[in-house]
Amino acid sequence: MRASRSKLLLLPFVALAWLPSAASACPVCFGNPDDPMTKSIGLGILFLLGTIGAVLAVIAGFFVFLVRRAAAQASAANSQLAAPAPKA
Repeated sequence: MRASRSKLLLLPFVALAWLPSAASACPVCFGNPDDPMTKSIGLGILFLLGTIGAVLAVIAGFFVFLVRRAAAQASAANSQLAAPAPKA
């Protein structure tokens, strides 16, 4: 029962693979590279890459902040342990 159901779900994808029109690229890929639509798609891709890069840079900066803060707290704790106790 389960095997026949998975084959039934796979059938539309196999049928689309045999159609040559389904395998063609979008009209922009076949168009003029100087077309405004092609240029705007390129700028959109650059914008999205820049957004991802900015988010990753913020995340990396946060981890650098955490490492520096942990190192500062560790050195402060070590200096307190190494300092002699005040005499009363």
